[in-house]
Amino acid sequence: MLDLLVGILHLVVFPGGLFALALGLFLKGCDRRVEARLQRRVGPPLIQPFLDLVKLSTKEVIIPTSAVRGAFLAAPVVALGGIAMCAALLPVPGVTDGLPKMGDLLVIFYLFLILPENKKKKKLNEMRSNLKVGDDIVTIGGMMGKVVHVTDDSVTFETSEEQVRGQAAKWAISTNARAEAQAAKEAQDRKAAKQKAKEAKKEEPKHEEPKGPEV
Repeated sequence: MLDLLVGILHLVVFPGGLFALALGLFLKGCDRRVEARLQRRVGPPLIQPFLDLVKLSTKEVIIPTSAVRGAFLAAPVVALGGIAMCAALLPVPGVTDGLPKMGDLLVIFYLFLILPENKKKKKLNEMRSNLKVGDDIVTIGGMMGKVVHVTDDSVTFETSEEQVRGQAAKWAISTNARAEAQAAKEAQDRKAAKQKAKEAKKEEPKHEEPKGPEV
């Protein structure tokens, strides 16, 4: 139990967590001050990164419509947790030997990030490789249009009723309305099939075992 409490202390306070955050912000302040002096400027105070962090915490959170709300809000927390874990694993001579027994937790922690990201990239690559003439697309730059020509590595699309055409690389296509509609339909069909199977299971008659003769 004591080892667990010490591990949590190292993870949250020192050398990870709060200490790592404070040290990183302080070093960033030193870096900005040195850069300013090299450019013959006074530069911001050393505590400027701390002030920036406080200011950032007061800003409104704007979630993109195409983002998953839970993942979008959890991403900064997960990133901060990864930094704290890495800092906690580092040994500090005379203070702590690090957390060697928690190395596996670090691997598991990042697997939860890498696997979903790879799945998302796979879906994007499939969508881009299956682009067809007539698809309504949106590029990563926000341009919208209808595909009129497709090559191995690029697409040509019309952006307005005046048939103004543009060309973009396939990797720059972020969404495809046809693919999204198809994915939504497939998800709805799977949900309906699951619900139907659940209802059918409830409606199955229960067979009671025959009772023996009463004595």
